Amino acid sequence: MAEEAPPHDPYSLLVRTIRTSIRDAVSSAYDVDEPVEVPVDPEPPVEDADVATPVALSLAKEVGEEPRRVAETILEESDLDEVVLVDEARVEGPGYINIRLNRPQYAALVLRSVFYYGEEYGSLDLGMGRPAILEHTSANPNGPLHIGHGRNAIIGDILARCMVFTNYDVEVQYYVNDMGKQIAMLAWKYIKEGRPEVPEGRKPDEFFGELYAEAAREIEEDPELEEVVERFLRSYERYLLEEESRAERIAEAFQTVVEECLRGHIETLERLRVAHDRFVYESEFVEDAVEIVEKLVEMGAAEERDDGAVVLDLEDYGIDKELVLTRSDGTTLYTTRDIAYHLWKLGRAAFVIDVLGADHKLAVQQLKAALDLLDADPDRVDVIFYEFIHLPEGSMSTRKGRYVTLDEFLDEAKRRALEKMREAGVAEDLDEEEREEIAENVAIGAVRFAIARVSPNKPIEFDWDEALDFRRGGPFIQYAYARARSILRRADEDVQRFDAAHLDDDHSFELVFRMSMFPRQVAQCVRKRRPDILAEYAYELARAFHTFYEEVPVLHAEDEEVRKARLKLVEAFTIVMENVMNLLGVPALERM
Repeated sequence: MAEEAPPHDPYSLLVRTIRTSIRDAVSSAYDVDEPVEVPVDPEPPVEDADVATPVALSLAKEVGEEPRRVAETILEESDLDEVVLVDEARVEGPGYINIRLNRPQYAALVLRSVFYYGEEYGSLDLGMGRPAILEHTSANPNGPLHIGHGRNAIIGDILARCMVFTNYDVEVQYYVNDMGKQIAMLAWKYIKEGRPEVPEGRKPDEFFGELYAEAAREIEEDPELEEVVERFLRSYERYLLEEESRAERIAEAFQTVVEECLRGHIETLERLRVAHDRFVYESEFVEDAVEIVEKLVEMGAAEERDDGAVVLDLEDYGIDKELVLTRSDGTTLYTTRDIAYHLWKLGRAAFVIDVLGADHKLAVQQLKAALDLLDADPDRVDVIFYEFIHLPEGSMSTRKGRYVTLDEFLDEAKRRALEKMREAGVAEDLDEEEREEIAENVAIGAVRFAIARVSPNKPIEFDWDEALDFRRGGPFIQYAYARARSILRRADEDVQRFDAAHLDDDHSFELVFRMSMFPRQVAQCVRKRRPDILAEYAYELARAFHTFYEEVPVLHAEDEEVRKARLKLVEAFTIVMENVMNLLGVPALERM
């Protein structure tokens, strides 16, 4: 007979069990109209409890009794003391029901789930295979990525990893702005300079970023060049619409500078462990954008101004600023093509997620209003807004007064990681090449973790010392995993049978309990679109392991059976932590 599969989510099973018992007790003792809400707190207010519920405090007013009396009545009517996984339930304080778990039972259940599901532990079927399109990064291809783009990419990448892990059919897209004014400026300068090739050893986005900066200076000094650039842009759009066949040379310039810059972006993103499934080009939507403008005019929703521009009045949506759909010369704008792009995405997915800077809020309001006018459901477009990253003044030097590029930021992170490793005495027994490799992985992990740990709606004051701290930052997570792997290497033992009753001390059980919460934390991250939930969980899990490592002997345990149980706990931790790190995109290091 096949072994029955353990629960995918042990903690949620525990919570459901407790809630069912308490709800049954409330229904038996009191006349309440609807099932009572039963919050379960995994951080109880007393030390000798594992979970607690303040349900009596909220129910007291409805039933007209003191909270403590309500809690006592619930316990009298409930079967909590007899419930599997519960050892003892008691009333304390003003009316809290504090619950101590049957630790051997719960530890056995959790470890069985971890070992049974392995790399799939934590993966709940939230998506049920539903198709979703997640767009992130989408930086203008006219220069290198900067640290703001890094935050966009990390938020989007972690969310995509978590959605795939929870059975959404996700396609990750990069929307390439290949025909805006900035690209026209770069294409003009590229032709003017004789179509130069990228020098050997230079990153293409850096090279073309410098060309763009030169173009911007020239246009600032000679405003008449603005019209030249505008003509470039008009010619390219008409070429795409097959209205002008002589602009092939201009079109090739647009395409070359975009592809070269994009090549540099991809190289940087690969270093940051970020990948996209598909690159979608703005120029693909020129014809669709023209048709959308015509439709909105026919509907009477948009109108042509005296100067020839077509605008969309959105006052009915509470938006004072009208949306310009075409310029006076009839060419479409980015916003118009963005409407077409979103209609295309909505036709291919159950829902769409965009990751955008907080400065795009008005544009998103306008976009959603336009989609609603076109009978597309704007509620299927979910936008994650993020705030900006600020570096401490003087913490990095830049060339020629430019912004800090993402490449420079990652190089600085690696340099500082090497310094921190030397200070902490990490990897001293390794050769220079191995130390460099570890430093790179520590740097990438530190940057990803530091950015992920802050809620997207909050600005980041980037702190180098905290990001690279082996007690607080990304290295703290990596070091916990490396410590666990070191124990298993030294033990060099394949334990098959063990008794979870030996894991009932506070430090061992705290680690078990934290591991049990992983599936729920992934689900919360996906549902709330907040990678910081998972990052904070990773920190708490690592902290529980470091405490266990320092307080509980494993290889030199008091007897062989205890040693076996603790080795299996360490092994289970490596599985869970590796799953967490894979979702966060933080490199898992065998040695540090």
